Amino acid sequence: NRLGLRSALEELVDEQQHFVLSFIDLDGFKQINDIAGHELGDECLQIVARLLSSAFPASAIVTRWGGDEFIIVSPGIFIPLAEQHGLDMDIGLVALESACEYISMLETERISLPLSVNISANQLLSESFAEDAAAICAEHFVSPELVEIEITESIFIQDEAAAIRGLAALKSHGFILALDDFGSGFSSLSYLRKFDFDVIKLDRSLVKGIDGSERARALLNGIYKMLDSLRLEVIIEGVDNSAYLPLLENIGINVYQGFLFEKPLPYDQFILKHTQGWRMVK
Repeated sequence: NRLGLRSALEELVDEQQHFVLSFIDLDGFKQINDIAGHELGDECLQIVARLLSSAFPASAIVTRWGGDEFIIVSPGIFIPLAEQHGLDMDIGLVALESACEYISMLETERISLPLSVNISANQLLSESFAEDAAAICAEHFVSPELVEIEITESIFIQDEAAAIRGLAALKSHGFILALDDFGSGFSSLSYLRKFDFDVIKLDRSLVKGIDGSERARALLNGIYKMLDSLRLEVIIEGVDNSAYLPLLENIGINVYQGFLFEKPLPYDQFILKHTQGWRMVK
């Protein structure tokens, strides 16, 4: 509140301390609270505040309510919290429904693009998830072939047999299956034999430093050639350096994801960018 902010500032000034103010728009947390409850929203906010604090050592971070834009919270922060609180199933279905709504909106713009949805282990291992996901697509008149379900290999650690059944059920409905963060774990290769994926997303660690290391380029080249021989679509994550592009093209990788091209955008800004033509971020 204003009195608390004024009091904190006056105290810092009186003590002649250096400080940084970081104003966070917290309206987005209302949406989190509405879906998941205040306990999860509060914990999520605390983590964000700690992350901001770590970015500015020896400084005071003051947050406030206000503004018209939602704060963006990384799934890497939010999903583990949702799992801990047993809310990932509900949130996952809400995310899937939102994806279907956006696909329908894109089709009204005569844009046909698949959208990706990350799911948790609990969702994949649930016997009803594939049916629920297919029902949501049908409700919005969206083909499951336009919905890409992304999972990470950590899902298989919990119950490999149930994971196989879950993937098979999603596949039977026509969903695109993607393995995310490939190469970040120890068992990635074995999963290629056991599961029928459509898309492999190479972990950002595989592209980092390829402009200065022949060994790194050789490793990435070998992995790509293997995946390509299996007729898998390959996407490389973490492309944030223009020096990587000719090296990736030389290997044969031509689908990239990273801040070199664009950060995540709200729907209206995405449409504007798409109609104007995409350019690399300088």
